[in-house]
Amino acid sequence: MVKKKTDLKTAFLEIEKENNSFKKFYKAKYFAEHLNDNAKLNEYNLLLEQEQKRIGKILN
Repeated sequence: MVKKKTDLKTAFLEIEKENNSFKKFYKAKYFAEHLNDNAKLNEYNLLLEQEQKRIGKILN
C-alpha cells in the first residue's frame, strides 16, 4: 500500500471536517500546535477540556 504524502495544513483541514469528538479535538489541538496557530490551539484546547469533563460525567 502506498501512503499518500500531504502537508500539515491539508491534514489539519481534513481533521476539522470530522464530526466533533474527543479524538477530533485531540488531533486538532496538536496539529494547531505544530502549525503555530494559537487561535486554533486555544479553541481546540477548550473543546478538548469540555469534552473530557462531559465524558467524565458520563462515566461517573
